[in-house]
Amino acid sequence: MEEGQLLRPRLDAMRAGSLLEDRRFVSLCLARFLSSSAQHALYFGLLIVVVQRTGSSIASGLLIFSFLLPAVLTGLYTGVVADRWPKQLVMFLSQGLRAAACVVFFLWGDSLWRLYAITLGFATVAQFNPPAESAAVPAIVPYERLAAANALLNLTSILAQGMGLLVLAPLFMKTVGEGPLFIVVALLFAGAAVVVTSLS
Repeated sequence: MEEGQLLRPRLDAMRAGSLLEDRRFVSLCLARFLSSSAQHALYFGLLIVVVQRTGSSIASGLLIFSFLLPAVLTGLYTGVVADRWPKQLVMFLSQGLRAAACVVFFLWGDSLWRLYAITLGFATVAQFNPPAESAAVPAIVPYERLAAANALLNLTSILAQGMGLLVLAPLFMKTVGEGPLFIVVALLFAGAAVVVTSLS
């Protein structure tokens, strides 16, 4: 094995460590953790709500369809918006509007059809955050650290997925129900929006 291959893991670890000293990159990771935790918790919570209310696989399928349809319809345009609009603004609006949608879930989510409609709006807004976030990484991190940065962001996503699916949604749905869960995830999205403002 060549010397460069032997040194590469050590160099990657050093780069990852120095990235954690970068305030803007840490803010980006924190925003992703908060919003991804909230999104996974919300989706799992909504699925439980639909199953509890209807016991119907068709109703659950319609909810999943509401999650996925916006990605098909808006996939060609979200990248264009992320390129043309200020990335920080796109991320802030996506987080803030998702927080507002969670409040709407809390206030008017008692009807199944309203639940589907709000989910469509929520999922549509959510599509704009990932391309803006991905485009922001090279503006924050030097080129030679991009691989380490992406690895840390991927780890953040995995941890957030576990937090949302394994901790937040099961805990709230088994104890206090969907209403408090909607409020908590709204606060998480609002927190992510506030964190995004520190990227400048």
